[in-house]
Amino acid sequence: MLSRIRGKLLVLAAFLILGMAPVAYGQSGPGYVMPPGSTVQNNLFTSPASAPPTCTNCTVVTGSSNFIGAITVTATGVVPLTFGGSGFTNTPFCLFTDNTTHENVIATPSSTGMTLSGGVTSDVISWICVGH
Repeated sequence: MLSRIRGKLLVLAAFLILGMAPVAYGQSGPGYVMPPGSTVQNNLFTSPASAPPTCTNCTVVTGSSNFIGAITVTATGVVPLTFGGSGFTNTPFCLFTDNTTHENVIATPSSTGMTLSGGVTSDVISWICVGH
């Protein structure tokens, strides 16, 4: 009896696992096609792995990516940052924080990058961006 129940649980587990497998690129999903290399987390995805972001008036901290990272501001003023690779399909949802002086940093994200303002020289500003 116990072995029959285990067998049925294994079959049920296999169906659940297969049912939760991510949709392959190019197949229809919930109304959009995801770029190759994207990571699915519920209905949000991170940008595909690519080259690190680049910026003007700042230095990108080693290990940063489009999804999560940090910069060190090298000149007070506007800091344009360009996502590496293809960026995001749509404008991502992003959270920003000034880790140094806690200045009022204003950030405007787009699908290809973001523009930060309000930081001062030597500030370290970090972000997390998730696409939808």
